[in-house]
Amino acid sequence: MAPEAVSATAGPASLVVVDPNGHRTRVEIKPVPFKIGRQADNQLVLRDSRASRNHAQILLENGQYVIEDSGSRHGIYVNGTRVERQILRTSDRVEFGVPDSYQLIFALDGAELKRLMEQLPAQESAVKTGAGASLAKLRAVLEVARTLQTGFSTQEVLNAVVDAALTVTGAERGFLLLRREDDLEVRVARDNRGRPLAESDLRVPRRVMQRALEQRRELLSMNFDPQVTGEASPEHSVADLDLRSVVCIPLVRISGGGGQATSVLSTQNDTVGVLYMDSRALAADLS
Repeated sequence: MAPEAVSATAGPASLVVVDPNGHRTRVEIKPVPFKIGRQADNQLVLRDSRASRNHAQILLENGQYVIEDSGSRHGIYVNGTRVERQILRTSDRVEFGVPDSYQLIFALDGAELKRLMEQLPAQESAVKTGAGASLAKLRAVLEVARTLQTGFSTQEVLNAVVDAALTVTGAERGFLLLRREDDLEVRVARDNRGRPLAESDLRVPRRVMQRALEQRRELLSMNFDPQVTGEASPEHSVADLDLRSVVCIPLVRISGGGGQATSVLSTQNDTVGVLYMDSRALAADLS
């Protein structure tokens, strides 16, 4: 099989390279064979005297990426096991047989998610009711998953989270704020078309959001029509903004437990920020 055909079958892939100082970079596996070692003509140069000049290489075989030891002194390890040749799977960890050296994390750059997303209608053309709306929401969630897998910037991930939340709820504007000492810092401000908003567009008092942090619950979660009497508003200032839907959700750090178990950490300091969304024209689906 020709290398071009194999590459198309396998899809693009990359390595997250963690150097001995803990710094991370992303390197595309290109071209193949992709050679790794201490010598300067390798595609990935390991600046560690303990690594061999030609330590390993990554090949494409039958549409799969394979890592192969090139006769190195200390060998290669995939997920802690020494191997001579090994098919690579997403999130596999590759090490080079010596402590505190380089570590590689293999990733198929969102190929499966990309194929799924290409089968779904784009958000702009999706029908907003029934099955069309569900597909648009699924697309938004897949986009977050793709960003988590392939994005290397924290800002990219935060943007994707806000975009997905706006798509899923149908809200018009979204703001993501992270705790910074005793204040909240706006990190994302955008509308449901992906256009940036000014920080001043967030007119709800910060004390409202601060309360959401302190009480660790959804402080504002309501669909209300200003023309309908008897609707309670948690803050007069919110009602004065003529908002039909408002939600303010604390972002809580999750701690991984043994096996599949996870737990929500309990102290106020473990709440890292808030996600705020609102709508003026339409009632958002906040369920």
